[in-house]
Amino acid sequence: YFSINKWMINHCFQQLNLNSIFAVTSEDHAVVRLTIERIGFKKVGKLRSTLFKDGKYLNSIYYDLLKSDWLKNK
Repeated sequence: YFSINKWMINHCFQQLNLNSIFAVTSEDHAVVRLTIERIGFKKVGKLRSTLFKDGKYLNSIYYDLLKSDWLKNK
């Protein structure tokens, strides 16, 4: 999946000329959060009790990736 994610990010920045990309996941998805961070996304915030799953509210974690950071660390 990692190479597919890198291809999609390259496509967004190079072909679509986006300046930033964001991702959102729930706080309890540790594997997803680790993957997002390994790709280069930075945690930018947390919204409390925004998702409802299995009868309880969960926090949402927000990440972003800037084109300049991606190109610098590529």
